[in-house]
Amino acid sequence: MTSYFIAGIMQGSILTSEIHPQEYRDFTKKLILKYDPEAIVYDPFDDFKESNVEIETIQKIFEGNVEKAKNCDIVIAYIPKASMGTAIEIFEAKKNGKIVLVVSELVKNWVVRLYSDQIFPNFDKLENYLKEKAEERNKK
Repeated sequence: MTSYFIAGIMQGSILTSEIHPQEYRDFTKKLILKYDPEAIVYDPFDDFKESNVEIETIQKIFEGNVEKAKNCDIVIAYIPKASMGTAIEIFEAKKNGKIVLVVSELVKNWVVRLYSDQIFPNFDKLENYLKEKAEERNKK
């Protein structure tokens, strides 16, 4: 069974405790399960309650998510804008030999370029890739 970690922007550069829309997470999970029905999918947003918490709680949550990202098989990251947390997650995953797939138009961003195995400009291209990989698995 392949394990996936869904990384992506949450707070980004918002100056308040608000977060960016998170609909991409459910969409990504559905894509993964469509082409890999036996997959284990971890979405850190499932454990996210609110962003206005004590620093100790933030550290526990964030470091736990980084551990999960670097211990899964594949990280799929959505990076529409710079995201410090996502950058750390993909860095750690790549450093630990994991596959990192990024959906982003930030193709000139150094971190995105350095720590991605594949960069997709949109979710349609990611879906095509997942479909191709599923077809390859099914031929074996």
